[in-house]
Amino acid sequence: MVGVAVEPTPYRWDVRSYQAMITAGILGKEDRVELLDGEIIQMAPMGNPHMASVDFLTRAFVTALGDRAIVRVQGSFVLSMLSMPQPDLLLLRPRRDFYRLGNAAPDDVFLVVEVSDSSRAHDRLRKVPLFAKGGVREAWIVNVPDGTIEVCRRPGPDGYQEVRTAGTGEAVSPEAFPDIAVGVDDVLGLG
Repeated sequence: MVGVAVEPTPYRWDVRSYQAMITAGILGKEDRVELLDGEIIQMAPMGNPHMASVDFLTRAFVTALGDRAIVRVQGSFVLSMLSMPQPDLLLLRPRRDFYRLGNAAPDDVFLVVEVSDSSRAHDRLRKVPLFAKGGVREAWIVNVPDGTIEVCRRPGPDGYQEVRTAGTGEAVSPEAFPDIAVGVDDVLGLG
């Protein structure tokens, strides 16, 4: 066909291809990437406040939950055929094999947490809506610069239907574990 213009389109990666690149060593931990909606995205670097918030939440949840959930730190789960995000923290349904024999999926996720400082816009506008669309029941955005935690619940195709922001002096609890409360000041090192 002479003279017909064809617009180039981006290639969309799927989870199978993405995992094959990891297995083959093409992508490694040092690459700090994740698969979002068919695109391989480089993740922002983490500063000390970011890492401290992740460490605090990890200790708090491991201590409080014991065997009631698996606390996965900066690990991935399969959100859809085109998305394998790597959030800062996941609370997963306990499995005897610790997901060695298969990936965690949205039904396995009690809570996903993103700690946001330089990545606030990306987390709020891209990642969290994907979590909702994929059916993850609850997501938190720990907003380091603003000193808040956004609690997002009731997922749907257009995002989370319930969003509440907790600030200084308040505490938040995962919906799946209402007996566990973490203070915003503690998570953000404000206390």
